[in-house]
Amino acid sequence: MKRKMNQMVACVVLTALLFTGCQSVGQKTEETTKEQAKTVNTTELKAANYMEDVAAIDEQLKKEAANYTLDNAQVIKDPYGASPLTAVICFTTKESVDGTITVLGKKEKDNITGNIAKATTHIIPVYGLYNNDTTKVEVELSDGSKRTFEVETEDCGVKLDIKAEKIDTSSYDYNSLNLMCSTMGFLYAIDSEGDIRWYYANSGSLGVKFMENGHLMVPATYSIKPQYYKSGLKEIDFLGKTYNEYAIPGGHHHGTYIMSDGSILVSSDANDLTSVEDNVKQINYETGEVMWECDLRELFPGMKCNSASIITDGSEELDWCHNNGLTYDEKNNLVLLSCRHLDAIVAITKEEKPQIAWILGDPNDWPEEYSKYFFTPEGDDFEWMYAQHNVSLLDNGDILLFDNGTAKVKRDKNDSRVTGDDVYSRAVAYHIDTEKMTVSQTWQYGKERGPEWYADWISGANSISGDTKDVWITAGSNLYDPETKSYAGNPLLMFKPGIVCTTHVSHVVDNKLAYEFTISGGITALTFRSMLIQMYNADYVADREAKGTFLGTLGEKKTTEVEKFDVTDAQPLPEGTVVAYDPTKLTVTSSYKLENYNAEKPELKGSYLVLVDSEGNQKAYALGETATADTDESGKATGTATVTVTGWTSPDGMEGNYDVYVVIGGIVYNTGNYVAF
Repeated sequence: MKRKMNQMVACVVLTALLFTGCQSVGQKTEETTKEQAKTVNTTELKAANYMEDVAAIDEQLKKEAANYTLDNAQVIKDPYGASPLTAVICFTTKESVDGTITVLGKKEKDNITGNIAKATTHIIPVYGLYNNDTTKVEVELSDGSKRTFEVETEDCGVKLDIKAEKIDTSSYDYNSLNLMCSTMGFLYAIDSEGDIRWYYANSGSLGVKFMENGHLMVPATYSIKPQYYKSGLKEIDFLGKTYNEYAIPGGHHHGTYIMSDGSILVSSDANDLTSVEDNVKQINYETGEVMWECDLRELFPGMKCNSASIITDGSEELDWCHNNGLTYDEKNNLVLLSCRHLDAIVAITKEEKPQIAWILGDPNDWPEEYSKYFFTPEGDDFEWMYAQHNVSLLDNGDILLFDNGTAKVKRDKNDSRVTGDDVYSRAVAYHIDTEKMTVSQTWQYGKERGPEWYADWISGANSISGDTKDVWITAGSNLYDPETKSYAGNPLLMFKPGIVCTTHVSHVVDNKLAYEFTISGGITALTFRSMLIQMYNADYVADREAKGTFLGTLGEKKTTEVEKFDVTDAQPLPEGTVVAYDPTKLTVTSSYKLENYNAEKPELKGSYLVLVDSEGNQKAYALGETATADTDESGKATGTATVTVTGWTSPDGMEGNYDVYVVIGGIVYNTGNYVAF
């Protein structure tokens, strides 16, 4: 009973530490300097740094470990409040010992085993707990001592039907879990039976990369532009501890590649967000600084989307390129980009002034000046890819990608697009000869699966063996419409009532299906990518001494040209509005009601973040507004709408103190705070 009470106290302490330091809008500082007194408001909104809370938890874990032996060791579940299917076991030993930890699976083949590093203070991560269940965990030390723990978890809330089909398990890696990147913004991992053994929801899910140090590089949590354009990246371990958060000018989406020197290649947007998914940047791992970048608008001036996929993607024209994946060809110093809205893999030179090296794709509907960059197909079984996702290089230099197969024609031939039962997707490999400028198709899988395996968007393929003998494929967006009895689903249909959403994760060995997970259960089943990971493969003991840091910058934010607001009679901040400040950005979240809502022509009232200096000069930043129709209990539209308001600005180029006002739905409010940039 005493041990149980100690565990409860430890959990309460850690939970309190996790949320300590969050700066509320109304929190006052102890001092007000003369410089700060120049502002109208007297309460400073200080930058909240959640990394400090993480460091405090690390210190508390070390203290906990010092008080216990293996016999009465503390098991603390989800220590960072971000990864509910993990725990740590804390204890000390008189002598420095190592050992093993085994997280028992429901079947022995699904046991997860790791090595315990030699030490006297032990804070052992526990990865692979079953969701909403009790999991046995065995710890055995080199001094002969051992103990079995039982760890109970609550339901993490993922409602999916996951079926595992085992055709040939001889090449399946049971030491690995299968990491799934749901398009709904959360990550989870399953074992060979399809049981959920890990979960993380504090980030985005488009562009996750497993690192050599055993960490994950994941998209940051905050969106700088709807829907999935994130402020940057976070490096986390599987316990959910954040080591670095990178702010990136133009943000991050879809693609992350770790270079051999440790720097990070990312898919990004224009720095001012006037266009999206047409930039690539290289980020210094240590500092977050941009080392190299390329704006594809400079290489393709005036280029428009020529893929028929945009007809059904529902994308804006500013997404003319839609780079959804990238890789680096170190031998030839080329960056390869998967440009869905051009139906092409574009290779650019990684030089101070990038140039187009070649373009792989259907050359139809391209301006004449680009014809020299295209390849001539060879072979009777050759097919071009359309609206593809993902791109990687095999060991022999061949190019592997996922051919979504959307339309199978260019945009100018959209009337002839492939539909109905004729749709299919595939993973495909191409061999290119850059001297002869020819291309041949060397391998494919998926065409034979027909419409039931079709994935109009997202998805990917990667090689486990470095060739096409062992390939892991994610067909992540299969939609079935019972009304039309069709699998020809696309992004515009995913929210249609009654639509059936399915992901197929297929392990293909020697051109045959060896293992397949079928995931269904509504829109959460749609999967951007998946990958095999070994949680205990690297130096898995999370570094308790590492202090998390914010790195990089979002760059200077341009102001919005708007008439000066009268702030003299600004109202108190409305309930539900949150103004927050961290080391990289000042953000606003709010909402307002819209009467007489017309979905086709919603008359939004305008919302802004307004900063006023001591001279009364204003800097206004437009906030995004998204209207959602209100419904009554029966689901009938009420004629009104709720408008969600979000937006941000950066402290870059903003030296000085500013009173903070917000305009929500046309009404001016005073937050009661100032910021000192």
